[in-house]
Amino acid sequence: MLRIVDLFCGIGGVAEAVRNLETLQVVAAIDIDRASNLVYHLNHGIQPECQTLESIPELPPADLLWLSPPCQPYTRRGLRNAERDPRSKALSHLIRCIEHNTPNAL
Repeated sequence: MLRIVDLFCGIGGVAEAVRNLETLQVVAAIDIDRASNLVYHLNHGIQPECQTLESIPELPPADLLWLSPPCQPYTRRGLRNAERDPRSKALSHLIRCIEHNTPNAL
Protein backbone atom coordinates (compact mmCIF):
# COMPACT_ATOMS: atom_id res chain seq x y z
CA MET A 1 0.00 0.00 0.00
CA LEU A 2 1.43 3.38 -1.03
CA ARG A 3 0.66 6.16 1.45
CA ILE A 4 -0.24 9.49 -0.19
CA VAL A 5 0.02 12.93 1.39
CA ASP A 6 -2.31 15.29 -0.47
CA LEU A 7 -0.89 18.84 -0.46
CA PHE A 8 -2.96 21.81 -1.69
CA CYS A 9 -5.72 19.20 -1.33
CA GLY A 10 -8.74 21.32 -2.23
CA ILE A 11 -11.92 19.23 -2.13
CA GLY A 12 -10.09 15.96 -2.72
CA GLY A 13 -9.52 15.20 -6.38
CA VAL A 14 -6.77 12.67 -5.72
CA ALA A 15 -8.68 11.13 -2.79
CA GLU A 16 -11.60 10.54 -5.14
CA ALA A 17 -9.33 9.14 -7.85
CA VAL A 18 -7.82 6.51 -5.53
CA ARG A 19 -10.95 5.80 -3.48
CA ASN A 20 -11.40 2.23 -4.77
CA LEU A 21 -7.76 1.32 -5.32
CA GLU A 22 -6.24 -1.17 -2.92
CA THR A 23 -2.66 -0.07 -3.64
CA LEU A 24 -3.02 3.66 -2.85
CA GLN A 25 -4.37 5.42 0.24
CA VAL A 26 -4.48 9.09 1.24
CA VAL A 27 -3.15 9.25 4.81
CA ALA A 28 -2.92 13.03 5.27
CA ALA A 29 -4.13 16.18 3.55
CA ILE A 30 -3.33 19.87 3.96
CA ASP A 31 -5.03 22.98 2.58
CA ILE A 32 -5.55 26.52 3.85
CA ASP A 33 -9.19 26.79 2.71
CA ARG A 34 -11.65 25.88 5.50
CA ALA A 35 -14.62 25.35 3.17
CA SER A 36 -12.63 23.00 0.93
CA ASN A 37 -11.42 21.10 3.99
CA LEU A 38 -15.02 20.61 5.14
CA VAL A 39 -16.02 19.20 1.74
CA TYR A 40 -12.91 16.97 1.73
CA HIS A 41 -13.79 15.60 5.16
CA LEU A 42 -17.44 15.00 4.26
CA ASN A 43 -16.57 13.21 1.01
CA HIS A 44 -13.49 11.26 2.06
CA GLY A 45 -13.52 10.88 5.85
CA ILE A 46 -10.12 12.52 6.25
CA GLN A 47 -9.88 15.82 8.12
CA PRO A 48 -7.29 17.95 6.30
CA GLU A 49 -4.99 20.11 8.37
CA CYS A 50 -6.00 23.72 7.83
CA GLN A 51 -2.75 25.62 7.53
CA THR A 52 -0.46 27.26 5.04
CA LEU A 53 1.95 24.83 3.49
CA GLU A 54 4.84 27.23 3.95
CA SER A 55 4.29 26.96 7.72
CA ILE A 56 4.82 23.21 8.04
CA PRO A 57 8.27 22.38 9.43
CA GLU A 58 8.53 19.04 7.61
CA LEU A 59 6.46 16.79 5.42
CA PRO A 60 4.34 14.02 6.95
CA PRO A 61 5.66 10.49 6.25
CA ALA A 62 4.57 9.30 2.82
CA ASP A 63 5.42 7.09 -0.10
CA LEU A 64 3.96 9.57 -2.55
CA LEU A 65 3.26 13.31 -2.47
CA TRP A 66 0.41 14.70 -4.51
CA LEU A 67 0.71 18.45 -5.09
CA SER A 68 -1.81 20.69 -6.80
CA PRO A 69 -0.23 24.12 -6.24
CA PRO A 70 -1.66 27.37 -7.58
CA CYS A 71 -0.61 27.99 -11.16
CA GLN A 72 -1.27 31.75 -11.24
CA PRO A 73 2.31 32.81 -10.35
CA TYR A 74 3.54 31.10 -13.52
CA THR A 75 0.83 31.95 -16.03
CA ARG A 76 0.22 34.86 -18.35
CA ARG A 77 -2.96 35.73 -16.47
CA GLY A 78 -1.04 35.79 -13.20
CA LEU A 79 1.55 38.13 -14.74
CA ARG A 80 4.28 35.46 -14.57
CA ASN A 81 5.70 36.86 -11.35
CA ALA A 82 6.91 33.39 -10.32
CA GLU A 83 8.89 33.62 -7.05
CA ARG A 84 7.86 37.26 -6.57
CA ASP A 85 4.20 36.21 -6.28
CA PRO A 86 3.30 35.40 -2.63
CA ARG A 87 1.28 32.38 -3.82
CA SER A 88 4.51 30.67 -4.89
CA LYS A 89 6.01 30.63 -1.36
CA ALA A 90 4.27 27.38 -0.40
CA LEU A 91 5.60 25.49 -3.42
CA SER A 92 9.13 26.82 -2.88
CA HIS A 93 8.99 25.75 0.76
CA LEU A 94 7.78 22.25 -0.16
CA ILE A 95 10.59 21.84 -2.67
CA ARG A 96 13.08 22.60 0.12
CA CYS A 97 11.31 20.10 2.41
CA ILE A 98 11.47 17.41 -0.28
CA GLU A 99 15.23 17.89 -0.52
CA HIS A 100 15.49 16.84 3.16
CA ASN A 101 12.78 14.19 3.27
CA THR A 102 12.27 12.68 -0.18
CA PRO A 103 9.37 10.22 -0.47
CA ASN A 104 9.57 7.15 -2.69
CA ALA A 105 7.59 8.89 -5.42
CA LEU A 106 6.51 12.46 -6.22
